[in-house]
Amino acid sequence: GIKAGTQKVKHTVQLNKDKTIMFWHWDSDKIDCFGAQSYDAATGYIRTSYHASTGNQINGKLISYWRKKFVWERSGNTVNGALYEKCLLDASEPGVLKHKVYDRVLNGVAQPEEPTIVLKKVD
Repeated sequence: GIKAGTQKVKHTVQLNKDKTIMFWHWDSDKIDCFGAQSYDAATGYIRTSYHASTGNQINGKLISYWRKKFVWERSGNTVNGALYEKCLLDASEPGVLKHKVYDRVLNGVAQPEEPTIVLKKVD
């Protein structure tokens, strides 16, 4: 993963013409990610898929949301092996995004809990 510290992240979002797919790009000096989110008519879930410059390729589905808090179930391949986790993205406070990973399993082994990542909007 990325070591703790402060970094500037540029996060851009774009919708397709009929607003059914959201494309996003996360660019910083430590990681570069590109992904897409869309509605899966077969399951009724919002799905996500993204690739990171670290080698991670992750897929997920939105399993819960309430008042600008979103819980994603994610899995995929990382440079360290097969990953499964749940992730809470909390955008309930204006200008702040909190990112908390829990129930992380790597290669079938439960992983220790990590601190919440706090991202603050800057102009």
